[in-house]
Amino acid sequence: MVNGRYEVAGIIPFGTAYPVVNDRKINTVEALAGKRIASFDYDKAQAIMIQKIGAQPVSADITNFAGKFNNGSVDFIAAPAMAYRPLELYRGIGTKGAINRFPILILTYQIIINETKFPEGFGLKSRQYWLGQFNRAMSLINKAEKDIPAATWGDLTSENMVKYTIMLRDSRIAIAEQGIYDKPGLKIIKRVRCSINSADSECSANTENW
Repeated sequence: MVNGRYEVAGIIPFGTAYPVVNDRKINTVEALAGKRIASFDYDKAQAIMIQKIGAQPVSADITNFAGKFNNGSVDFIAAPAMAYRPLELYRGIGTKGAINRFPILILTYQIIINETKFPEGFGLKSRQYWLGQFNRAMSLINKAEKDIPAATWGDLTSENMVKYTIMLRDSRIAIAEQGIYDKPGLKIIKRVRCSINSADSECSANTENW
């Protein structure tokens, strides 16, 4: 929890980020080619991943990515259900778009402190507090997902889910090899995935096992 002067003082979930598209036809890996996808300026990995699939990264940040989607500047964003109403994503979705029910990111808020500025033991107490807020956060996330109109959701075929999964996995590995992603971190996350679904092909493959 501590690295140098800095300490993790809490982590809270913000929900799954889904592909939000302005056209339901953007429901395969192949259909992403040439499409404009919002890419956060501070996250180099996003731009690399977008270019890898033949799409066009469009510079954005947390303050304007939804606006760019709503005004048609981009065709695709990744966003959680919690953002649907506050950011008025239904405007960009319109009658042709959808939120595809495929998790591509798990979003969290992380509270990071300079431990030298706080009393000894503060970080642990803070983590315990935020752990106590987990169920409350999940109830808000679940409510936000239920509040999205059923007709707004889209579903990928099983074949395309596999293609998406492989594309994301290959991109993670390539980005880690460039030194952008943390290899030990990816190895831990793979262990978590395989503890939930040990039948997945990656669990018997020598990927992300640096």
